[in-house]
Amino acid sequence: MNSLGLNVLRRLRRFDWTGTDVSRLSKARRNIDGVVLHLRDFQDSHRIVEFFSPEEGRLSLMARGARASKKRFAGVLDQFSRLRAVVSPGRDLWSVYEVAPVQLRLNLRTCRESMNRATVLVEWTRILVPEEQAAPEFFRFFDHALTLLNGGELSRAVGVYPRLLDDSGMLPELLACAGCGREIVAGDRAGLMTGEGLACTRCSPRRDLLSSEAIKVIRGARCETAEVALEVERVLSLWLQNEVGQPLRTLSL
Repeated sequence: MNSLGLNVLRRLRRFDWTGTDVSRLSKARRNIDGVVLHLRDFQDSHRIVEFFSPEEGRLSLMARGARASKKRFAGVLDQFSRLRAVVSPGRDLWSVYEVAPVQLRLNLRTCRESMNRATVLVEWTRILVPEEQAAPEFFRFFDHALTLLNGGELSRAVGVYPRLLDDSGMLPELLACAGCGREIVAGDRAGLMTGEGLACTRCSPRRDLLSSEAIKVIRGARCETAEVALEVERVLSLWLQNEVGQPLRTLSL
């Protein structure tokens, strides 16, 4: 094929069967809803925003002029806030042009315990949700947990943790002992075997057994007390750390 034919073929590939220019459409501005996971300054006036959207997954957005602009981003581009953003895809980073608040979650930042628990949720999300991959169910649970924290329901927010693991396919075996297969019934204590699941008192290699209340929460019950919440948060964070093979910074909070 000569050079003229190649140029024609390249142009035709830019269009779909309706005649729409696909190359332009892919970079068109769009509205997305999501939560700010992390912010960092870039150069003198910009910010890079790690954003979690149910339809797009985790995204890195370039907010040009965000450190100086008092119009487009003032007062709303904060961690844990749920926003509606006008964005467009880019080769490396997406661009964000405007944001509007959906839920700023200002109360969450007034309590150290709430901030710590929200930071745990963000670290889990950065581990469990791939970049630019839709995760609508995970987002729904994650966003609900932040809303609970913003409302001061710190213990109930921990009840969402097992749902995040389950949606990611990383929830441990919960019905029977991973060692001997014996059913673990209500009221039993158990440990967690690395890479397996719950282990009965005979098979658990650990002395620090889970309480029966913590087991109920991991199985899907509502978490009502601060003591059980701390227990569940610690054991599931350790489980996740062992599963992914990397240390979790929030375990030291």
